[in-house]
Amino acid sequence: LRFPDLYSRMHAATKPSTLGLLLVLAGAALRMADPGDVVELGLVDALLEENTSVRSRASSKNSSRLS
Repeated sequence: LRFPDLYSRMHAATKPSTLGLLLVLAGAALRMADPGDVVELGLVDALLEENTSVRSRASSKNSSRLS
C-alpha cells in the first residue's frame, strides 16, 4: 500500500505509536489501585497524543521544505 502524498504517509506513521501508547497506558491503568493515578495517566495520554500530532506536522513541514 502506497500513500499518494507526504501528509498521508505522516498520518499513517503516527498511528502505531498512538495505538501502542494507548495500550501501554491502559495496561498501566489496570494495575493502578488509586483512581487519582488513573486520572493522571489519562492526562499523560492527552498530552502525549497532542505532542504526537504536533511532532508529525513539524517533521512533515520540514521534509516538504527539503524536497
